[in-house]
Amino acid sequence: MPGRAIAVESIPETSYAERVVADVLAIGASAAVAERVGGSVPLWFDTFALAPGIYTPGIARDHGYRLHRDIRAILRAAETLRRV
Repeated sequence: MPGRAIAVESIPETSYAERVVADVLAIGASAAVAERVGGSVPLWFDTFALAPGIYTPGIARDHGYRLHRDIRAILRAAETLRRV
């Protein structure tokens, strides 16, 4: 309706559980790049660990779908990427 205010929810703080999941699949960018990229989008669906301690402001609360059933394969891939 015209003239009627629309309530807007604020972006919730990133929870500990979201940070744990995001850290498993961390991007590993430099802090400068992470700040620039993270700040370029006001709202993300998922929470990503762009750099240590720098997370995107995601709104999805269930991140279990991001974790593959074989967590060992994910961890091996993450270790390989860290070595590059």
